[in-house]
Amino acid sequence: MKKPSTITEPNWSSGALHIMPIKKRKQKHGNVEVGKIYECDSCKRGSWKYPFRGEVLYINEKSAVVKIISTHEADEYLIGKLDNVTVVPFKNLEVSE
Repeated sequence: MKKPSTITEPNWSSGALHIMPIKKRKQKHGNVEVGKIYECDSCKRGSWKYPFRGEVLYINEKSAVVKIISTHEADEYLIGKLDNVTVVPFKNLEVSE
């Protein structure tokens, strides 16, 4: 049997302090890179009606912070409202050509 990782955190559920091992999780961000331009399809959630094009500024655990470059006319009001930046899950990012 494999020995658990040495990283631990306190567990207060039983009323006493117990040290339990934590598994390290590998980040899954695929081919998403900072500085590249992607087609972002956030129509299924939030206020977006149409896909938009954006540049990745920062990569989070399961999403990316994207600077909005261009969008459909119907979604123009969101650029000012969101201050040109939004968060998009990795599954909604596609490489733009």
